[in-house]
Amino acid sequence: MSIRVTERSLYGPLSNILRKYGVENVQEVAIEGGEYPDLLAKLDEYRFVIEVKIDRESRLLEVTPRAFAKAIKVGAQGAISILFPHNVREVHPDLLGSLAPTLKVSAAVVALPWLSDYWKELTLEEFAERIAHSYKLYLEARRPTVSYDIIVKASIEAVVEISSSIRRNLLSKYKDDAVAIVGRFDIYRAMLEDLNVKLVEMEAWIADIAAYLVTNQILFYHVLSKKTGKYPPLPEVNPLHPDKGLLKKLGAYFAEAAKEYEPIFGPDLLSVIKKSGGKSSLVAVARYIVALNALKPEHVKEELLGRLYQESIPPEARKNLGAFFTRPKAATILATLAIDRWDEKVLDPACGAGTLLTEAYQRRKDLAPQLPEKVLHKTILERTY
Repeated sequence: MSIRVTERSLYGPLSNILRKYGVENVQEVAIEGGEYPDLLAKLDEYRFVIEVKIDRESRLLEVTPRAFAKAIKVGAQGAISILFPHNVREVHPDLLGSLAPTLKVSAAVVALPWLSDYWKELTLEEFAERIAHSYKLYLEARRPTVSYDIIVKASIEAVVEISSSIRRNLLSKYKDDAVAIVGRFDIYRAMLEDLNVKLVEMEAWIADIAAYLVTNQILFYHVLSKKTGKYPPLPEVNPLHPDKGLLKKLGAYFAEAAKEYEPIFGPDLLSVIKKSGGKSSLVAVARYIVALNALKPEHVKEELLGRLYQESIPPEARKNLGAFFTRPKAATILATLAIDRWDEKVLDPACGAGTLLTEAYQRRKDLAPQLPEKVLHKTILERTY
């Protein structure tokens, strides 16, 4: 008779290592709906849910919204989804305690008040140490650390899910709606026909572009509401069972924001999502909203939208649209080489998503004297085009 490690077998070893680093926790606390968070943890006044999985990486992306949903139910301020490789089941249960610090973690999605990140290939000891160290840094800086990559990853997942949902119906009666929203597709289509691109491929690209645009609208709105305080935040939603009126509510928010940001919110992508995407696209939008609220992209310094475009739109579509992307690391190097003073003027007439301008702004901010934030921000922006 064989004995195998299960996910529940890992709760104890994980709990012990976390306590070693000052993270108090309890296992499987019952909450509303008959659910049980794997671990409910606490570090000082912050509580967060930890969900454990043994499987492939795609399963981590499925369980993460459930972790967020459980965190909301217990009033916790964050959630972590941690994934172990399949071969951890081969470890004998009697050895788990002694081997726990060196057990491999395949990946972890971390969404805490002080940290949002995506970690891969580390030991369980390193995982716990990073949680504690990141909290120490937060106490010193009083500013959360938000990974550029985790926001892009969450956004790409939303694009893929929404695109997959609308593709099924896009080729029928809702295609004309989508084509109209993508804009000037007659010209684009003529270009692709000259390149012998098949119609079915073009229509699939329309779904990708429509999904990309609506994801951008949601991301832009979230950051806009957090940065300016002029617009209500994205609604609180259940990522597993969202309210049917969610898209209508988002539409009202976008309509108000369109008064100042018409190029962003003018295209009514939500109507296409609602008509052709069905329940699966509604769930995808809800999951994305929960992810943004948890991951806090408003604290990302780098330019996000260009990277999202680069990784969510097929290469063939990007090439034919003539759109190319500068990676933030390259933009940082260019800004560092080009800018010597905080008040220098910067010109980028082909700025695209603004990656170079964003890095130029950050470079000059780093060089600036100690001025009031509002004065500094206004002066730098006046010198940026």
